[in-house]
Amino acid sequence: MNHALAWLLYSPLGPLAVLFAVRLVVWSVVERRWPAYTVNHRAVFFTDLGTSLFLFLVTIPIADYLIARVATPPELPSAWTEAPLLLRVGLYLILADFGHYWVHRLMHTRPLWRVHKWHHAPSHMSWLAGNRETLWDRILVSLPYIFLWPVLAGGPWWLGTALLMFAGLKNDWMHLNVRWNLPWLEWAIVTPRYHHVHHSTDPAHYDRNLGALFSVWDRLFGTYARPDAKQNALSFGLDEKVPITRLIAGL
Repeated sequence: MNHALAWLLYSPLGPLAVLFAVRLVVWSVVERRWPAYTVNHRAVFFTDLGTSLFLFLVTIPIADYLIARVATPPELPSAWTEAPLLLRVGLYLILADFGHYWVHRLMHTRPLWRVHKWHHAPSHMSWLAGNRETLWDRILVSLPYIFLWPVLAGGPWWLGTALLMFAGLKNDWMHLNVRWNLPWLEWAIVTPRYHHVHHSTDPAHYDRNLGALFSVWDRLFGTYARPDAKQNALSFGLDEKVPITRLIAGL
């Protein structure tokens, strides 16, 4: 077996790299077929692709390195690990998403806004545009998932890779530039239309629709805003000029 094939089969980065290539093709086709907002793809594609690769090849590895040296997940009673795996995966997603909601909400407060501002910089919506994260943003968002990982202790070897793939697809889905109207799904799950409101420059939408996977947190904690069914009704981006180096550094 040559080294390239071994890397694809046995390294977690191999499946993730293949998945990224598939996402690049599939989501690009979907966004061109059912666009919610008009986007000049030629003008933004290489910037979005470059920032996405920077996130995956630089920001995430550094964040993972730092987290591994400071984060200590708690030990859980053995009863947790003896529960059915499917139940534990569901519990993990619910609890981690709950933590994600509150971390996200904190990053929209004045003290932490600068570490998250880079994510809101694009003036367009697309799955690639949603891959802007500062190092500090990545670390903070990762903490709930890291500390709750013991819930999945004893799971199969591929579970971690599968959850990383799911996280990437979830982020793609939230930022996808599509005109699909799925109000029945929005009662439980964050949809593109639902999350587009969060990126809106309309002051009425500031700090709204903060959920990442489940929309119930916004309804429970007063940050829900009903998505407008009209297309091309929102504008995106920042209402201030910030040097690009400060945005990327989160300073």
